[in-house]
Amino acid sequence: MVKRVKREKEREKDTEKYLKLRMRSIGGKALKWISPGHPGVPDRICFFPPHAVGSPGPIVFVEVKGEGEAVVPKSNQERTLNLLNDYFGHSCAVIRTKYEVENLIRVYKEAMNELRGKAKSDSSNTIQEQQDPTDSTG
Repeated sequence: MVKRVKREKEREKDTEKYLKLRMRSIGGKALKWISPGHPGVPDRICFFPPHAVGSPGPIVFVEVKGEGEAVVPKSNQERTLNLLNDYFGHSCAVIRTKYEVENLIRVYKEAMNELRGKAKSDSSNTIQEQQDPTDSTG
């Protein structure tokens, strides 16, 4: 008979610390958000690095929970996340594990690679249009 080893659930503070370290490792910041007089704001505001010089990087509001925990329905946290996402149009995430931290960063990197590819394509088209020797309109 195989004996199962019970794995401890990841604690909120460990996941939050990991988020902070991983954001720093990719050149971003995960700043603690404390808003006196307005309970329920997400734990962290994550500033991702820009995809190009002169353009801002994405910002994601992150609520960190312990593994297996959820945002309580109709709570201040849920209302605030919905306000930030649905009304103001900002990205929000609820993260419970280090795996979910890695998934957030993976999604960011995929989006940035897509933007970089689009930017390269747009800039090469612009350069070709400016240097087109067969253009007789100029």
